[in-house]
Amino acid sequence: MQHRFFQDNILKFKPYLDYEHNAHGYRTHEITDDNLDQPHWYLFGESNTFGIAIKNGQRFSDRLEHHLNQKVFNFARPGASGEECVRILYGFTDTVQKPQGVIVVWPYLVRRNHYSITRPYPVYLTGSSVDKSMIKHLVNNNDDMDVAHFYNQMYFVEHWCKQKSVPAYHFMIEQEDIILLKNKSCFDDKICATALSDCADRDDLADDGAHWGPLHHKVFAHTIKGWMQN
Repeated sequence: MQHRFFQDNILKFKPYLDYEHNAHGYRTHEITDDNLDQPHWYLFGESNTFGIAIKNGQRFSDRLEHHLNQKVFNFARPGASGEECVRILYGFTDTVQKPQGVIVVWPYLVRRNHYSITRPYPVYLTGSSVDKSMIKHLVNNNDDMDVAHFYNQMYFVEHWCKQKSVPAYHFMIEQEDIILLKNKSCFDDKICATALSDCADRDDLADDGAHWGPLHHKVFAHTIKGWMQN
């Protein structure tokens, strides 16, 4: 089934830069019956979860996989918004083998997709590669809209997981977004209160100097495992 931008089979992407990707364009394991027949997890997020400028084995998804001794499929996309994470998740609706659970490391709440019937795919409205002419679509956004939009996306993840009878685990990239939710008196106790950004000093950066570094990833992997075990 497909309705324009959303479909119930796996979305494919072009490889991002020169990172090693699987046949579907994700920086993760091949999506094969052999791999899916083993206990596994789905992980979604943006460029920090993808691991830009972080070596294989140092990403928190790789470290979490080691802690769990189960495969973690990292379906993160650089520049992704929360709704893009949902769009990718729903591409696994028809997958027969279900994961042990779904982990979402929610991108910055300000992020949005822009949809147009003249394009076959959505355009990311924030991020380093965004078409600056598209920023006009965000000018009327405010914190209340960001929070409401986030909880819409969280609902869709919870609904997918309910239908599959698997748990959902929610984390944030940026601690300031957690503070925003708390200031609005609508922080959900299903969300871990420690964001990736708060896992190490702010001078711990990846090789590109723009994304969180290896220590953030190391600590965050332990944070995720601990939250999942609570």
